[in-house]
Amino acid sequence: MPAYDGVSFAKQGVVLVTINYRLDRLGRFGHPTLTRAQSAEGLANYGLMDQIAALEWVRNNIAAFGGDPQRVTIFGFSAGGVAVNFLLAAPSAKGLFQRAISQSGGVSVESSRRLSEPSGRFTSLEGDGLEFAASFGIEPDEQAPAKLRALSVAQILAYPQKDSSMNPVVDGRIVPDDLGRIFREGRQHPVPYIGGANSWEGSLIQQFNLPLAAVLAGVSPAQAREVYGPLDDDKLKEAYFGDQVFIAPAWTLAADMATVKAPAWLYYYSYVDDDQRGKVPGAAHGAEVSHLFRRPLRQGAALSDHDIEVSAPLRRYWIQFAHTGNPNGEALPAWPAFTRDDPSTMEFSETPTLLPAIFPARMALHQSLIEAALAKAKP
Repeated sequence: MPAYDGVSFAKQGVVLVTINYRLDRLGRFGHPTLTRAQSAEGLANYGLMDQIAALEWVRNNIAAFGGDPQRVTIFGFSAGGVAVNFLLAAPSAKGLFQRAISQSGGVSVESSRRLSEPSGRFTSLEGDGLEFAASFGIEPDEQAPAKLRALSVAQILAYPQKDSSMNPVVDGRIVPDDLGRIFREGRQHPVPYIGGANSWEGSLIQQFNLPLAAVLAGVSPAQAREVYGPLDDDKLKEAYFGDQVFIAPAWTLAADMATVKAPAWLYYYSYVDDDQRGKVPGAAHGAEVSHLFRRPLRQGAALSDHDIEVSAPLRRYWIQFAHTGNPNGEALPAWPAFTRDDPSTMEFSETPTLLPAIFPARMALHQSLIEAALAKAKP
C-alpha cells in the first residue's frame, strides 16, 4: 500500500519490512476435527502464525538487506497493534524481535476468546466452526478436515462472521492464556515496549449502533458520569469506549512490562491534521500513521507543511527506539519510562508534552474493572 511506503524510514537508516498475513476466517478458524487432526501443529491463529513465519524470514535474511537480526522492532496499529501484543505473549515468537510498539492495539486484556470453550461473552471458536461447517453440509467426522479445505475462498468469505474482531484466540499453543494474565505473571517476552492510543478512538463506536448500557457493560450511567462528567449519551459512549478498548489496555500492558523488568513508555496522540481541524473533536483511529510514514492514510487527504513539521518528533522517537531500544535521544523532550508509580505519558499534539498521568480518574475506574475481571477469571 502506498500509505506504508518505507522510503522515509530508509532515509533514516531503518530497514522497513511490511508483511501480508491472513485475515477474516482464513486467518482465524477453529473446528474440533481440525484440532484433533493437527494435534502436533499450530491451530486456529493462522494470521498470527503468518506473522511469526515472516519474523523467522527476517531473522534469517535481513542481514542481506543491511538489517541487523538482533535489532528487530515490530510495530503496528489497530489489528497490527493487537498482533504486536499477542506476539509478545507467543512462546514461538521468542527471540524473533528485540523491541515492540503497539499503536491503538485495542484488546481485551482480561478475557480472550478461546478455541475450545466459551469465555465470558465469547462463544468458542470451534463452536462457530461447527456452525460454519454445518451450513455447507459438513458433518463433524473424520472427513471434515478434507471437506473444509476443499471449500473455495469465495465460499469461505461469503459466510457471515458472527464476531467482527480478528483478535487471536487462546489456543493453548501459539497463545497459551489470556493476554492480561500472561503479562501480569511475567510470561511475555522481556523487550522494551511502547504502547498508546489516540484521543478520538471512541469514534469507532459509531459503526456499531450500541445502546449506552451495552457499552458501559456493568457500570451504571450515573457511575460513569461521576468520572467522565455530564456528557450526553453519545459523547459518553465515545469516551468510555475509547478508554475501555484502547487507552486502558495500553496503560495496563505498559505497566505490566515491569513483571519482566523491561522498560515501557506510554503515549497519547491528540494532534489533528490541518485539513481536519475544526471538523472532528480529536485524533481518530490511525491518525498518527500518516505522520510516521509521511503519507496520508485517508483517501484524498494531504499533509500540510505544518503537519509534517509537527510529525518530526514522533518519527524521531520511533526511529531512536528502533535503533537503541529507548525512544529518548538528543534534542528530544525527555520521555521517562512508564510505571504504576510514575505513570508519565507523552502527549503528541502541536509539540510533545509530558503528562504526569493520563486521565487518572478514568484509568482508575478501568483498572478496577480489569483487576476484578482478572481475579474472577482465574482458573
